Amino acid sequence: MSTILDQAVSFGVETTYGTSVAPTRSFEAQTDIATKKVEYLESKGFRAAIATVRSDRRTIIDMGGEGSFEADILSKGFGLLLQGMFSTSAIAVQGATSAYKQTFTATGAAPTKSYTAQMLRADSGGTLRTFTYAGTTFTGWEIGVEQGGLLNIKADLDVRQELTGPSATATSYPTSTTPWDWSEAVVTINGNASAVSKFMLKADLGMHVDRRYLQGSALKAQPIRKSLPSYEGSIELDYADTTFYTMFTAGSVVPITLTCTGANIASSFNYTFKITLPACQFTGETPKSSFDDLTKQALPFVVLDNGTDAPITIEYTSIDTTM
Repeated sequence: MSTILDQAVSFGVETTYGTSVAPTRSFEAQTDIATKKVEYLESKGFRAAIATVRSDRRTIIDMGGEGSFEADILSKGFGLLLQGMFSTSAIAVQGATSAYKQTFTATGAAPTKSYTAQMLRADSGGTLRTFTYAGTTFTGWEIGVEQGGLLNIKADLDVRQELTGPSATATSYPTSTTPWDWSEAVVTINGNASAVSKFMLKADLGMHVDRRYLQGSALKAQPIRKSLPSYEGSIELDYADTTFYTMFTAGSVVPITLTCTGANIASSFNYTFKITLPACQFTGETPKSSFDDLTKQALPFVVLDNGTDAPITIEYTSIDTTM
């Protein structure tokens, strides 16, 4: 007999968008990942003695699904998903050691990876029910860490089709993984380590998710980019001096990095999760005073394209030899 503790989330990279594959890796998701969407079309017209819409005049359309994936980012295994959130991805061994660095960049090209996601849900009788989501793509994401917490991610999902036919795939989790906690995080602003209490970065990938046509099926074509992607974030810190307020009021464009450094892998290489934002502009705010706390400064910002560097680069160092 299964329980709610046996519920699980797994993903596998598809060869062809919307063609279900067996998931290859499981993740410690913190919420249910998706729900089915349907649309009802009704035919109405003058008809003697009609009481309400006739049952044979109502059609249900399968509109796929949507949802989100939320989890703490762990020291291994997350490259499989990150490659579906970014334009490019690469992996390289570090210094002839067991350390491998995966690099993900945001460019003008849209992400092209699609996934089959599987959610195992336990019913009240103790049976695990398998729900499979073919044609799952990422349309946006949010990564952040704050004092007292762990590095985490929330990603928006678009689904082509919810299926209950495929059988459950055995779960497969990376072994010996750990999260990054707030004490392992360092934020630099304009090259200087800063006393930041919260960092958040959010992406809207500008994807067109409703590509449906008169082709004898309601199933959508693979989402593609339809608009300029946008990236914005926020930083919170104590108001120490006028440095960051001046950057805000002057419209300065500065680099920001977040580096989370974990245990040593080999030589000088550690488990690392690093975000590099070469060109950011603060959009506010004035520092805020309080009766019962230090004066705080919130620094919302936008990520810009400086014409030379990728607007966002993530470097994920682990012992994963593949994504």
